[in-house]
Amino acid sequence: MTATKDFQHTYFYEATWAGSTKRLELKGDFVAKAGFTINDSFGLNLSEDGKMVTVRHSPPILISSELNRLTVVKDENGWWNKLTALDREDAQNSLLQQARKAAETSDLMVIATQKLLDRLTPLQEKYSFQTTASSA
Repeated sequence: MTATKDFQHTYFYEATWAGSTKRLELKGDFVAKAGFTINDSFGLNLSEDGKMVTVRHSPPILISSELNRLTVVKDENGWWNKLTALDREDAQNSLLQQARKAAETSDLMVIATQKLLDRLTPLQEKYSFQTTASSA
């Protein structure tokens, strides 16, 4: 894991039947973690003059998206169209799925790549070389 990000995600559910509308709004506080798999696609290549190191890696992946806090913002039954336990469970599962997608498309992956390069900084200062990253 090379990067973490705290974020919030909100999910809205609304269904109307025979003029009766039920509504549910959930807000979650999440922490997402991203990093790299260390396998055959990961490598360090040193130039012949020793002044450039290329870090070859696969794209970063989302390791986890954890729900730290769930807040029910709105929980409204219709007159005869009531929210059920299944509605609430489905809404929470949708919140989790959408939050995971939001984390995957956020700047977290860019941050993970930058943090990987940042970890080489002490070596750069000691041995005076530059780094570049290339996705495998």
